[in-house]
Amino acid sequence: MAEVLGGVGLILPWLLKIRPVLTPIAASGLVIIMIGATVLTATTGPSGPALFPLTVGVLASSVVYGRGFARV
Repeated sequence: MAEVLGGVGLILPWLLKIRPVLTPIAASGLVIIMIGATVLTATTGPSGPALFPLTVGVLASSVVYGRGFARV
């Protein structure tokens, strides 16, 4: 549920031009969630499936960097 709401938080503020500063904040939250998902997935079994949350976390961190916190 948190990942779905984070995805909505990534898209809607930027798309609707309402408080676009919320996009990097939502991406920061997703980075934190994906770090936990990567660690949990890697420690409970083979490390191959942990690549998906790791990739999503890296993409979310690029959104954080590109959409606001780098320009402040």
